[in-house]
Amino acid sequence: MCNLKVYTKCKLLKIAGVMLAIFILLFFAIRTAGTFLVKSEQPRNAVPALILMGSIPDRALAAIDLYKAGRLKRLIIVEENMLGLNYLRQQGFKVQTNSEQMLSLLVQAGIADSLITIIPGMARSTLMEAKAYDRWLSDHPVNRPDTVLLISSAAHMRRASIIFNHVLNRRSGRSICITTFPSPYSGYNAQRWYASKEDIQTTLSEYFKLASFHLVERWR
Repeated sequence: MCNLKVYTKCKLLKIAGVMLAIFILLFFAIRTAGTFLVKSEQPRNAVPALILMGSIPDRALAAIDLYKAGRLKRLIIVEENMLGLNYLRQQGFKVQTNSEQMLSLLVQAGIADSLITIIPGMARSTLMEAKAYDRWLSDHPVNRPDTVLLISSAAHMRRASIIFNHVLNRRSGRSICITTFPSPYSGYNAQRWYASKEDIQTTLSEYFKLASFHLVERWR
């Protein structure tokens, strides 16, 4: 009977220890989930930069800051698809695409439009932006860089880096260094993402999209 009690007690202690370890791991995973998404690898020298489409103001401001600091020599934008755009234009409406709005903001900030390239592609996702840029590099080998800088919202940075590295290097066999600049204007609180409804939605969305890329999109 005593041996049974001792065995039961030891077993309960082991279960409690495992549960505690799992709780600690989950705690740290939750605490660091936001900071993991915000990847920053900023180059020192002037390099071409891709401004990824999505939210316009925070990404435009980040690009303008880098340009004024002399850290960019060329800006690249992949044309973004907007659902219903062609239909509106067929109806006679004058609509600026997000890509055109971004171009307008950059030019207003004093960046010469000769330094800005808009790549056609009608992209609907980061993966489509990466593929459009990959095709453009193949068609313009003289413009192939050793390093490229991605500019985007803070929480988008990890996923964007993974996708571009996969498309430009692993799939196409290049050796381009993918660096990242998360916009400081995005308002995303990586340390306390769980304290805001908007940041919770952003964080969960990014992890869902990361899983979707690794499980489905990268194999297409």
